[in-house]
Amino acid sequence: MENIYMDDWNKVVFRPPKSLVSNSMELLKQSIRYHDDVRYEELKDNLRDWLLPLGEYGTVGYLSGSQAIERAIIITRDNSSCQKLFKMRGVYHGLNVQQWEKGETAFSDLALCFLDFEADGYLDFSGLLSAEKAIILLEPLLLYALYGEQASYILQRVQQIAEERQHIIIADEVRSGVFKTGCFTLSERAEGFNPHIVCFSKGLSLGVALSVTCFRENFLPSSGLKMYDIIKSNLTLSSLALQRAVDFLQYVQNNKNSFFSRIRILEAAIKQEITNNFGYRPYLSTFLAGGTCVFRFDAGIRVSKLRAFRALLLSSGIIVRHFEGHLLYLNFPVDIEIEQIQITFHIIASVMDQLF
Repeated sequence: MENIYMDDWNKVVFRPPKSLVSNSMELLKQSIRYHDDVRYEELKDNLRDWLLPLGEYGTVGYLSGSQAIERAIIITRDNSSCQKLFKMRGVYHGLNVQQWEKGETAFSDLALCFLDFEADGYLDFSGLLSAEKAIILLEPLLLYALYGEQASYILQRVQQIAEERQHIIIADEVRSGVFKTGCFTLSERAEGFNPHIVCFSKGLSLGVALSVTCFRENFLPSSGLKMYDIIKSNLTLSSLALQRAVDFLQYVQNNKNSFFSRIRILEAAIKQEITNNFGYRPYLSTFLAGGTCVFRFDAGIRVSKLRAFRALLLSSGIIVRHFEGHLLYLNFPVDIEIEQIQITFHIIASVMDQLF
């Protein structure tokens, strides 16, 4: 059996449209241009349209998800009076933010504060309520993984507090953006949640490095973003990355009915396999959206057992990412075969039977 990769968030689809691949091949025959202004403007227009469920946004392009988050923080600091940044403790938002949290680098002169958990397991909002004009950095996918559909109410509450206390919300959609959860961004799932900034990367250009930081127009207008587009690395906004992103977004736009129908079929197939294989396991709960499935294991399970579980999956050809706490994320491309979904969950269930 060939390996089944559940850790590749760039794979929104296994088989990109033929026209997209042909256009990429034509570019590869040439010397790839950097900072392709025409396609960059096309990408901005496309993203503006796809983000309309959240509001009107302008875009600045970067290379990686880490860079997108970092620039979102720095640009917000430079264009607001924010003095604090709130994030969930230990949550990864890029290397520099991680090192900042560990005290290994002076990434920013903002005061770093944490959103901790109350005794009932829910987020403690007291810090947000007592502060004014702070930055709130959240990953919607993590909140849904932890709380299921209750995450919608959490995001709505964060939105309410932000409006009352003049906070700025950054939504880290690096893993959950670009259709992987059944809509363009997972933030859309929480009605009324309109983050000031949305960042995503993986999947946008189907494996070629590209990320974007999108600013809500009523927070930072597109005209104010021009100065941040002047200086770029020589890898940022390459013609190839932009071509793939623009062509992919246009392909989905042109084939909306069939594309989203396929996501619904994918989600239904995953849901059926979860029901068939995991309905009787008291130590496990799941979150499912589109092709994204998260297993949440009971907090009392030893880390060594979770490591053994992952090792057995890897040896069985199911390539999964490392555990994040007691969470295991699975990413199913939109066009994966139903048989591969069945094989994946059958193997996962068999390994669970061995260990739990």
